[in-house]
Amino acid sequence: MSSLREINQLTVELPTAQGWVRPANEVSLPTRIAVMRSGRLVEIGDAEHLLHHPIQQYTRDLLAAVPEVAARH
Repeated sequence: MSSLREINQLTVELPTAQGWVRPANEVSLPTRIAVMRSGRLVEIGDAEHLLHHPIQQYTRDLLAAVPEVAARH
């Protein structure tokens, strides 16, 4: 089984999310985001809008749990 298939399978089996880092350490964000809780879709929308204006409390809580990373100079 390829690594990508294994990652996708784990995403289905475990409460995880996927994000990808490109070769130049650039983070590639999706254009749309779906938020799931306990196997159920709770919110879906344009990534930029959802990240800045989440509707569901669960989505707000998830975003608040992301640690801040200091920029390197």
